[in-house]
Amino acid sequence: ITRNGIRFLCANSHGDEWNEMSSLVGLHVINHLRNSFARIVTRRRLQKDWTQENMAAYNGLKHSYASRFEKGLRTPSHDVVFRFAKAFKISPQTLVKEVKSHLE
Repeated sequence: ITRNGIRFLCANSHGDEWNEMSSLVGLHVINHLRNSFARIVTRRRLQKDWTQENMAAYNGLKHSYASRFEKGLRTPSHDVVFRFAKAFKISPQTLVKEVKSHLE
């Protein structure tokens, strides 16, 4: 799916049923994406001298929910990408480019 120039991973139109190969590849990619997003969010948060609580407040998210992204436990939706980008005062495209460059 592409929204506002940003491409997001999503399940196929047939629901959650993926064949074994694509599931393994997809899981690896998703875990890598989560970890890259976590590192970028942590780096940006520390640059602003924010606690996780501050970051969550700027994002309008509960601390426990926001911290799961920084730990790499959640896959960011487009809404989450937009919220973090807004909190960091950067464009969503810039945030996605940073994550993408970390993936390469």
